Amino acid sequence: MKKITSVILTVALLLTVGIGTHTVSNAASIKKYKGVVSKALSSHKKYQSYNDYYELFKGNSFLYDFDNNGIKELVMLYGGSKNNSPSYFLSVYTIKKGKAKAIIKNRCIQQDAGTPKQCVGVAKKKGKTYLFLGKGNSLGMGNYFNLTFYKIKGSGISKKYTGSGKYTFRFTNSNKTKVTTKTKINGKKVKNSKFNKWQKSFSFKYVKKTKVTFMEKAKRYEYVPASSCMSIKSLYNKVS
Repeated sequence: MKKITSVILTVALLLTVGIGTHTVSNAASIKKYKGVVSKALSSHKKYQSYNDYYELFKGNSFLYDFDNNGIKELVMLYGGSKNNSPSYFLSVYTIKKGKAKAIIKNRCIQQDAGTPKQCVGVAKKKGKTYLFLGKGNSLGMGNYFNLTFYKIKGSGISKKYTGSGKYTFRFTNSNKTKVTTKTKINGKKVKNSKFNKWQKSFSFKYVKKTKVTFMEKAKRYEYVPASSCMSIKSLYNKVS
């Protein structure tokens, strides 16, 4: 009986130490992102300097542990400059061997940027967690958009799901509106109803998903950053 009690106490102690280590590691790791966030903030300030309009976009960012290893990954969507034109960039980092390590580094996802047409967040489906990136032709993804869901494990990343929607309309000779929908899941054409059901199967964090009607005909979803997203400046203050 004494031996069993000793084993139970040892296991309990190891679990406590493990949890404590994760807590300390997680809190310390956030500070290690300061350098890369500082560079993103400098890039974003250059983007905002183009004119007053660009000051409206504050950047979208958050910290989230995608692979449940006790370390929160850093996700940043921010402005910058490419070929002397305002553009949007995506960076994702984790901590490896005590240093910030890039998973996605300064990837330009839109050049000649105008109205923000992208959002990033956390998506969940059947107990699995994904990094979500939505890109479109207007705020809320518009009537042309692409959705990508990435799986992150350690410093590795892989694409798991893709979705795309194209909603167009024209006026017929009888002055009626005709809406055409072209939707795909993982490159395969599907009906709009199936596409919407697939989108509905995901739950989101840092992203607000709203069902809308396009030209009073086709039902679709809009994606915009949620208020829980931090601006790049707020993120910098958090990691400093």
